Amino acid sequence: MNRQIWGRSDDQRLTLNLTTTLWWPSSQTGDRIVVHELQGDGSILLRGIRTRGGWLVAVVFWLLSTAAFGHSIEDVEAALHDRQPHAQFVRYPAPEFRLADVNGDIVTSEDMRGQVVILNFIYTRCDEACPIHQHLIGQVQHAVNARGLHEDVVFITIATDTEDIASTRRIMREMGERFRMGDRNWQFLFRQESDPPEITGNLAAEYGVRFEVVDEGVQMHGIVIHVIDGYGDMRARFHGLLADTEPMVSYVTALVQGPEAVPVALRYRFRRMFNSLFD
Repeated sequence: MNRQIWGRSDDQRLTLNLTTTLWWPSSQTGDRIVVHELQGDGSILLRGIRTRGGWLVAVVFWLLSTAAFGHSIEDVEAALHDRQPHAQFVRYPAPEFRLADVNGDIVTSEDMRGQVVILNFIYTRCDEACPIHQHLIGQVQHAVNARGLHEDVVFITIATDTEDIASTRRIMREMGERFRMGDRNWQFLFRQESDPPEITGNLAAEYGVRFEVVDEGVQMHGIVIHVIDGYGDMRARFHGLLADTEPMVSYVTALVQGPEAVPVALRYRFRRMFNSLFD
C-alpha cells in the first residue's frame, strides 16, 4: 500500500511504497528539521536532518539504515540456510576491481553501486566444472530476470586465464552464447592490455577463491558464487555446484526488495544524498 512522505516548504508530496508512514516537519528551527517517524508499533522516532534550499532532499536515515535492513535479511538468511547449507552469509566490503569487458571497455566495481551483484570466477579453458558452474549462473539469471529484476541485479563473470587476451575474449563470447547469458544484465570481465596476466587470479584470491595453475591449460580452483549488495558489501557466498538455485534467487530477491520493498538502487541514491548533507 502506498504511504505518503511529506516534504517542505510547499507541502509537495513524495509517495513511496513503504510499510510505515513518515511525517515531517512537526517542528522546524533554522536549517534543521526535526523528523517525527510514526513506526509500526505507534511509537515516534525523532531525527534531525539538515536541508538545502528549503527542500528536504534526504529520506529519513532510518529508511536507509543498514541495521534495519540487515535485521530483516538475517531472518531470510536463517530460513535459507536450512535449505542451502553450503551458503555462507557474511557482511564486509567486497574487494574492488577495475577490469575490461569483451569489447575492451573499462568496468569497475563502483559502476555496480545501487545494484545487487552476482559474481563468479572461472577459467574459460576449463572443460569440466566451469561449464557446469556457468550453466548454473545462467539458470539463476533467467530466474532473476523472470521476476522482473533485470535492472536491479547484474551478473559479473571474471576470467582468471593467464593466456592471451584476444583468444580469451573470444572464448568468453562463445560461452555467453552457449549458456544464453543475456547481455542486458551480464558482463564477462578480463584484464586490460596493461595488466599483468595474474591480476584476475589474484583478485579471485582476494575474494577467497584460489586458482592455481598446475599445467598448461589447467587450473585447479574452488567454485563459489558471490552475492554483493547495492552498497558494495559482500552478503553471501554460495559454495559448490548448487543442486537447487531457488534459494539463491530468493535471497537475491530479498536483497533487491529490502524490508520496505524500496528498490536498492533508490535506497543507495537516497543514502548518498543524505551523506552529502553533512560533507
